[in-house]
Amino acid sequence: MSTLEDLRSPLKNKNYDSEDSLRAWVKAHPEEFDNKPDMVNHPRHYISETGLEVIDVIEAFTFDLKGIEATDTGNIIKYICRWKQKNGLEDLKKAQWYINHLIKHVEKMKGENR
Repeated sequence: MSTLEDLRSPLKNKNYDSEDSLRAWVKAHPEEFDNKPDMVNHPRHYISETGLEVIDVIEAFTFDLKGIEATDTGNIIKYICRWKQKNGLEDLKKAQWYINHLIKHVEKMKGENR
């Protein structure tokens, strides 16, 4: 059986008044202690060494963009952030494709607004 300290280690910021309440929380949340990567909700190639998730970065940098500008910018961020952990050069080329696509779009918009 695990000790109270063993159970607390993954829950550093949680406070429990007894070992029983902590064990009850652990029993109700087994996913918090699963060492397998969550490839649907939190794939490792989308999380930085500091715990920052790419989806949060994309949301922060695209909140005021619309349409293709938001889509291209989000994909650029995604591929640049994950390239080293996932598909290497292929992801860099994908990022480059989206950069070129966005440049063409911005140039087109600029030409139409003259």
